[in-house]
Amino acid sequence: MTLADYANQFVDNLKPWELSKDPKESKKLQHVCSVAINLFRLLTIYLKPVLPGLRPMQKHFSVSQPCAG
Repeated sequence: MTLADYANQFVDNLKPWELSKDPKESKKLQHVCSVAINLFRLLTIYLKPVLPGLRPMQKHFSVSQPCAG
């Protein structure tokens, strides 16, 4: 669960909900959201054995092509 703690701290420290209010921070916002989604993806993989219901949710967060930027 250390990864979950780090992921939570990362999002809490960078506050994407506040970054979204400033158009000048769009690149930083994209980075923060991309990292957060990837962390969620990793957590669903690690938690699959104990929470199998999470894994189907992962497909909604999977990126089939890398984002330009």
